Amino acid sequence: MAEGTKETPELAKAHAAPGSGPEGPIDFFVSYTGVDRAWAEWVAWQLKAANYRVRVQAWHFHAGSNFVAEMQRATGAKRTLAVISAAYERSAFASAEWQAAFAQDPQGLERRLVPVRVEDYQPAGLLRPIVYIDLVGLEAADASKRLLGDLERLRAPDGGEPTAPPLFPGRKAAATSGTMPLGGTHRPPGFPKGLPAVWTVPLGRNRYFCGRESELAVLQTAFADLEQAPTTPPWALTGLGGVGKTQLAVEYAYSTLGRYSAVLWVAAESRGLELGGASTSGLASSAEAALLAGFSALLDSLVPRSQVAQLPREQPQRIAEVQGWLEDHQDWLLVLETSTLRKRGKSRCGCCQNCVGAMCCVPAA
Repeated sequence: MAEGTKETPELAKAHAAPGSGPEGPIDFFVSYTGVDRAWAEWVAWQLKAANYRVRVQAWHFHAGSNFVAEMQRATGAKRTLAVISAAYERSAFASAEWQAAFAQDPQGLERRLVPVRVEDYQPAGLLRPIVYIDLVGLEAADASKRLLGDLERLRAPDGGEPTAPPLFPGRKAAATSGTMPLGGTHRPPGFPKGLPAVWTVPLGRNRYFCGRESELAVLQTAFADLEQAPTTPPWALTGLGGVGKTQLAVEYAYSTLGRYSAVLWVAAESRGLELGGASTSGLASSAEAALLAGFSALLDSLVPRSQVAQLPREQPQRIAEVQGWLEDHQDWLLVLETSTLRKRGKSRCGCCQNCVGAMCCVPAA
């Protein structure tokens, strides 16, 4: 640095030693793979609310930064908390992250590597003998209590022995609430378990889905970056019939549970659809008609059942109501499913500008 030049906070951050940040040493680097981002953010928020200093890619690796340098600093944290799942073990990048912590403490004497299991699977290889924190099957309050309780015992000088007598097993302990949200304008990430209040995905999760981690990671990263933008353009998933576009969109919707407060699915298919008594099958305009019909049908899912009878019945008014709802709400995902739609200009439903291909995912701005 030139003599007399004052180091800015940004440069100080860039020059920080491994394992440190602008607030001081990092307590936990949260390591995860793309499909488990919702879990990673929920875990990171619990740690932050408990006054731990955390580093997580989704929050701290910004556009223009050096990814390798950021990762070098992050992996120097006091501990690496690995959000483990079958997908995590298959990820080459995730493997490099947990192996860096393992290499610093191969016998586990310093507890440098702390796995947190979020999926019902058995770790393999060098991860197998490491004791993990198990959140599988727990509700939010219990998961938060177990996570923070187990982490607190890591720094206890007596090895985590209780300071009070355990409760008698014959009576149930009173339920405890989860971590209270922090102040400020940011809403804490939702616990990634269960469907959101508004969910219109017509398909269940495919238990045999595999081998598309890179595509899912692209969507995860792209939508995360777009959340910082003033407007959010749609993403189109294109390809020949049968390559798995619909299944990819379905898996993305399920893998991001807790990230969106509403997930809306419009099956804009024209095959066999009847509108106004006239068949729309096989016509170029029928795809748009099917899209409009599907978009209009979303309205019934956006209001309580007791109010459905009071909704307008005419399609233009219903579409306007849906558009108004989307403008007034955040954290939603809209998926348009169509095999024939080709738009050159603005869609009449107004949901996106260029819906081209078979699957179009439109996250809220």
